[in-house]
This record gives sequence, C-alpha cells and structure tokens, in this order.
Amino acid sequence: MLQMLKEAGLFGYMVVIVGVLSAGFSVWTWAVARKEASPRRRLVLGVAWVLGALLIFGLGVIGYLVGMKAVGQALAAASPDVRDALLAQGRSEASQNIVLGAIFCAVPALSGLLLLMSGRKKGPQTPA
Repeated sequence: MLQMLKEAGLFGYMVVIVGVLSAGFSVWTWAVARKEASPRRRLVLGVAWVLGALLIFGLGVIGYLVGMKAVGQALAAASPDVRDALLAQGRSEASQNIVLGAIFCAVPALSGLLLLMSGRKKGPQTPA
C-alpha cells in the first residue's frame, strides 16, 4: 500500500486523506441519521455522500491525468529506445491514483446509498 501511495504522488495522498476523513464522517452520519433524522434529511445526506464519493474518485482521475501529462513531458525528452518502458512505467504509476480513488470512495458511497434507501418513502401514504 505504501508503494502504491509513493507511485501515486501528491494526488494519491490527497485521495487517502479526504477518503479516510470522509469514511469516518459518512459512517458517523449514517449511524446518527438513521435514528434521528427525517426521511427527507436522510435523502439529502445520502445524495451529499454519494456526491462526496464521486469527488474522491474524481481526485483519483485528476491525479491520473496529471501523472500522464508528466509522463508525456518525460517522453518528449527521452531517447526513442527507452520510450516504451518509460510509458509503461509512467502509466502504471499514474493509474495508482484511480485505484486509490476507487478504494477510498467505497465507504462514503455505501453510506450514501444506505441513507438514500432509508430515506425513500415506503409506498403511498394515506392520511388516517
């Protein structure tokens, strides 16, 4: 895991920090909201956590794009005989950002989906 984080670079660290904080807060939000929040509030919180999970994954994708840009710049200065190896290594390191984004967006996404499911109405409500 540490090697993956080293290869991912700055955006990898950002994904891990935001992902760990989001995982903790999303689980806490789910635990509190399922007992104390109204169905409408659970829906809003669920949407917020699903969007937060997409943000974490998006950080990973941005990290991949930034990494591939750096690989492209390195390829321009490299000799032709090492370009293929450099491209393969650079692509491997840059893709670690996407892997980290996918791993760390899972818990907030799951919490958000659970909140969405608990906030939806259970069929037609008839006044008594």
